[in-house]
Amino acid sequence: MSGAYSDAVVCKLHVVNLQQAAQSYCALSYSWQVDETRQPPQTISCNGRDIQVGKNLFDGLRRVRNTTLSFLIWADALCINQNDVEERSSQVSKMGEIFSSAYEVIAWLGEEALPSQAYMSRTFGASAVLSDLCTIVNTWRQNNNRFSLVPKATFGRRSQDGKYASCSPLSRDGFVQYWWEETLQIFSRRWFHRVWVIQEVALARSARILLGEYEISWDVVGLAASILRTNFNTLVPTIRQNHTRKTLLRFRTGVLNAYFMYRLSRSQSHTERMRPDFHQLLILTRSFECQDDRDRIYGLLGLPFSRPSLVDSCRLRLLSSVQRPSPRASSYCGTFDVEASSWVPQWSFSETQSLTPFDESEGFDVARLRDGLDIPIMHVIPLPGPAKLRVRGIDITAVSTVSTVGYGSDFCIPWWATDKDQGIVMGIDKGRMVQYPLEPTGEITDAILSRNSSRQNLTEIAMILTGGNDWHGRPVTDETAHVLDLAKLLLEGGLLWTMGEDTFGTDGGNIPDEGYHTKHAYRKTLSDAQMQQMAESMGEWASEGNGTRFLDAAGTVGNGRRRFTTDSGLRGVGPGAMEPGDSVCVVQGASAPFVLRNSSDECYEVIGECYVYVAALREGETTQEALMRDFGFQETWLDLM
Repeated sequence: MSGAYSDAVVCKLHVVNLQQAAQSYCALSYSWQVDETRQPPQTISCNGRDIQVGKNLFDGLRRVRNTTLSFLIWADALCINQNDVEERSSQVSKMGEIFSSAYEVIAWLGEEALPSQAYMSRTFGASAVLSDLCTIVNTWRQNNNRFSLVPKATFGRRSQDGKYASCSPLSRDGFVQYWWEETLQIFSRRWFHRVWVIQEVALARSARILLGEYEISWDVVGLAASILRTNFNTLVPTIRQNHTRKTLLRFRTGVLNAYFMYRLSRSQSHTERMRPDFHQLLILTRSFECQDDRDRIYGLLGLPFSRPSLVDSCRLRLLSSVQRPSPRASSYCGTFDVEASSWVPQWSFSETQSLTPFDESEGFDVARLRDGLDIPIMHVIPLPGPAKLRVRGIDITAVSTVSTVGYGSDFCIPWWATDKDQGIVMGIDKGRMVQYPLEPTGEITDAILSRNSSRQNLTEIAMILTGGNDWHGRPVTDETAHVLDLAKLLLEGGLLWTMGEDTFGTDGGNIPDEGYHTKHAYRKTLSDAQMQQMAESMGEWASEGNGTRFLDAAGTVGNGRRRFTTDSGLRGVGPGAMEPGDSVCVVQGASAPFVLRNSSDECYEVIGECYVYVAALREGETTQEALMRDFGFQETWLDLM
């Protein structure tokens, strides 16, 4: 296949032995079209016959070809007979081998034009986006002295006649928030959200990204995503004023997806290659999209996972993957089947990241199997319709109060925290952006502040906000350092609402009004005298903390979840779908406690995993053992419907 960009697309199919053809062709990775009414199919010539292909594939073929040199390329829509079910099934099983055997994988993101922004009155350009990605990597390379390990990041432009020219970084003028918006736009492209591209880019010997007439190494994009991932909550205040929560979620998800694919990539050498087991792969890919839910399995089978078994029959870690939509769940979270068994994970829906670390840890072994246990911990009860799961566990206590569902703007350092001269703060009221005066509301009194800012209360708040995890997503091993990070963040103006009376819900047993909290959280600030009081009480030891590190951990856990208090006085963080009256339970063999809802016929509905703070666990003691010791709870059978 060869030709200039404006020429008709003419190609010829070649039947080859895959092993003999290894490294003689490149493979095209792209997203299939969803809506053909907006972009009708285009006509190309293949083996002398006119056939129709999707607009995105058509544009990609025009961009990748050379004017003078013909070369071999593999594209699934052309190289697999989509009308032959037997051939399609056979080829799908070979996808991993096809992409790993190519000498290069070209990831086609689409044509350059990006959505115009009304408030900017202009269209973002691909050259500016790729230039910013290079700047991110090169700045990190310089600041961390990685000159010998990481090549300087560059990008280039391929003209319509196929000639390549390197591009110089652009000089950026204007407001910094617009730069980040423009840069993050690339991660909202469909390619970063498609299940099938995971193995396509992860198995590549070498990979490059094409965006319109511009191209850049996958190594640069993956490294930039890694850097953005660890700084996303810091960037949110600069961009949230011009975007809805759905758009910000799309940005964040795209960045996380790119980071995940990069960590899996065979071609990268800058980080340790991730080798999750198959269950972990299912968790990590929940936010990716597919047209057929079966693709969530087939699209991953080509990846080299560490353990083939999905779940150990003696463990119930799989239950931690159960999620239900909160009142704030958006369409980007996927589809949810309300008729399915509540204890069965729905991999097509994802609103939050799991609280349970991937690596098994005693810190998250809340109900470790006891030695010598001679009774089964679970069994499935077949019924007409959805089956029940019978498990051993303890019903700890009922939920008495819940907070509002965590929101992106809750977990950032507000831009006004360091620029109080502006005198106003933006908020949302009934779906509209509004302005509020930047002044203390008086809700956080001196007495409340004094109580909540004590070392003991800060420890509990710090552990609950992060679900017992640190910045790396591993169980906290140094509570003192963790508390110092929260204290540092508070003094920087972040998460001041945690010092309020309603951090874990309000009295009355009602579900808080989500809209009220959204506008109210923006206004929760302290007077200068109160900030001084807090600085005097914790400033000396807080100076050793890292506020950004804590913010990232809290944002990862808190987004889409509620904080709660139980009748027995326990506090924690749980699923956004939980309500007052639900039960907090510990299940034998599980890694985290669960919020369950009493249903008919003495059965429970699984709402999701949660974290409960239990102070002063004895060495080697599980959460279940501590609760049974302190509260006298007894183990029993629980039927999950």
